[in-house]
Amino acid sequence: LDSIGLTKVPLPEINLGSDTTICANTPITFNALEGETWNWSTGEKTQSITVNTSGNFSVIVSDKFGCNGFDTIHLSILDTPNVEIIDIGGQDIYCFDFNRPRLKVVGEDAGVATLNWSTKQLGRLEFEPPYPGIYTLTASNETCESIHHVNIESYCEGQLFIPNAFTPNGDGINDEFRTKFRKEYFHIKDYSIQIFNRWGELIFESKDPYESWDGTNKGRNVQQEVYVYKLTYTYLNQFKQGEQRSSTGTVTLIR
Repeated sequence: LDSIGLTKVPLPEINLGSDTTICANTPITFNALEGETWNWSTGEKTQSITVNTSGNFSVIVSDKFGCNGFDTIHLSILDTPNVEIIDIGGQDIYCFDFNRPRLKVVGEDAGVATLNWSTKQLGRLEFEPPYPGIYTLTASNETCESIHHVNIESYCEGQLFIPNAFTPNGDGINDEFRTKFRKEYFHIKDYSIQIFNRWGELIFESKDPYESWDGTNKGRNVQQEVYVYKLTYTYLNQFKQGEQRSSTGTVTLIR
């Protein structure tokens, strides 16, 4: 008489949780936990899957004895507010010294969603960024929110601002002639300026954009009159390429 012993092992216990709901564009991960092999209804054969579409998701889990466990879960998707940000200024490049972009929230939910800009501007459909940078808009309804980012970059063309007169009388106001520029907006190199009197005599020159002329020549005050300058320099454009610029003009010295 032969006998055989049988051992009863439990089926794998699989619990994906209760049916659930998420907001659109918010992935969720389902984990089958224990087991030797996994076969999901999506065709994946990993312990967990990440999804962001609605529907039923099921998994068959096999243990080392070949026993199978099964579970399924239903995922529902809620719509997030349908909005987007456009620039009604319509320019590709802005120089914040002179103009700024005008952002507008559009889309079918623009008028009903709760809007919150990263600058703490609440409920504004139109917004003018005060400075360059990344701005974030959060649009929310009763259940979900959508987050939008816009990167505002500033570029000011490589211009030097050249005064047309100065008064070197020692009162501390406009005593020196100097070119001016916003160094945070562009980098200049190969700078050169020359100043001539009415007879074409060179009385000042410099290759330093920060150096100014105090109205003297060889340590002596020059007379009040109109002087001619010649200026050349190279600046970096918005494509980070060097461009050369030159200009000729006049400056009046007033004592």
